[in-house]
Amino acid sequence: MATIYNIEYRAVGVDSLLHVKHEHFDCFEIIQTWYNRGFVTIKDKVYPMEWGSIYFINAIETHCTNPECPNEYVRNKLFISGEYMLSLAAAAGMSDVVKELFLDGGGTSCSLDYGVAETVDSLFRNIWSLYVSDSKMKIPLISSDIIRLISIIQCNKKDVVYKGNHTIDKTIAYINENISEKITIDDICKELHINKYYLCHLFKKITNMSIFEYIRERRLSIAKKLLISDFELPISEIAMRSGFSSFSYFNQTFKNYTGMTPGDYRDKYKFREM
Repeated sequence: MATIYNIEYRAVGVDSLLHVKHEHFDCFEIIQTWYNRGFVTIKDKVYPMEWGSIYFINAIETHCTNPECPNEYVRNKLFISGEYMLSLAAAAGMSDVVKELFLDGGGTSCSLDYGVAETVDSLFRNIWSLYVSDSKMKIPLISSDIIRLISIIQCNKKDVVYKGNHTIDKTIAYINENISEKITIDDICKELHINKYYLCHLFKKITNMSIFEYIRERRLSIAKKLLISDFELPISEIAMRSGFSSFSYFNQTFKNYTGMTPGDYRDKYKFREM
């Protein structure tokens, strides 16, 4: 199916989204967690993993789920073409809503009351049932359910105060403010006046990434967006803006984690847009 890449209903087990090599360039993700111990990292925010909550993710951004007990982790998850989601939203008069949920900040989290969470769960089940069916009406029915799902969440999400970890938030803020420069753990610890071992241990525990892994993922995310937003920008300039020390290191790292060179990534996306 060209527009719905994958749908999971009440899937159980480890789900480290960060390390999935997405084949799609414009993938949006909607995750509903049925587990309340752990964290979900989306770009520069680390949200607590909560029972029934929803996480909207623009997959080009750095993101990772980190349940405390992976074997007990239960979630619903939908992968959909960002281009198709935006077209659905435009048709339904919801472009601003979808932009707020997926694009502003690279994604967000929404907390729901019990009844609303159960309703959203039922919609995930309906979408999954249609996805695996042979129905000739599956595309319009799935599309209708997706719009309904987002509408229900937007109308019923609770106003909650962001509950991040102060130390991790300050670490991530420092990284993002200096992403185009050389960053060392010693620099971060000096800025935050914190013990190096403690910071590395805490960062890994909460985000399921080392500090260096997070820096690499943020730089790759920035590079991807530059590659597909400005086809005329030299790749060497993109490497520099993304904070890579050299073009050769950028090229090697990009290929290792995406399966293609920066040039191939850009060309494939450009070809898809034609």
